[in-house]
Amino acid sequence: MSYNANFESIGQAFVAAYYQRFDVSAPSQRATSLAELYDANESIMTFEGTPAKGKQAILAKFQGLTFRAIQRAVTKVDSQPCSDGAIIVYVLGQLKTDDDPHQSYSQVSCLPQIFRSHLKSFLSSRSCCGRCHRCPSSSRTRPSG
Repeated sequence: MSYNANFESIGQAFVAAYYQRFDVSAPSQRATSLAELYDANESIMTFEGTPAKGKQAILAKFQGLTFRAIQRAVTKVDSQPCSDGAIIVYVLGQLKTDDDPHQSYSQVSCLPQIFRSHLKSFLSSRSCCGRCHRCPSSSRTRPSG
């Protein structure tokens, strides 16, 4: 077992780097900026219930997001080391795109033990993200999808 002792700082740095690349106005720039974070064949992302496998499918999903303006507030980042050296990163926050109302969101990423520098380069092998919606008949929150 080789737990990564720097899991918290790596998780925080990954989130900052990821959202800096994601939170841009042009969909093509978003995809280009995020390309280095995904493996050509092994990365898998589920976005609001729709899976995408491999870098090209994931980038196509990002290019299909049509919003131009995004405001994000990260509420909490929790990171957990895995015995194989990977790190699980959970993000909870609020976001607003274009003229849409603010929404809660969550994202979980698995960062395998392929770090050249915990501040420069990451590879995300697994990711799930989605918005949370209020149930009309309840004050509880349920995930979309």
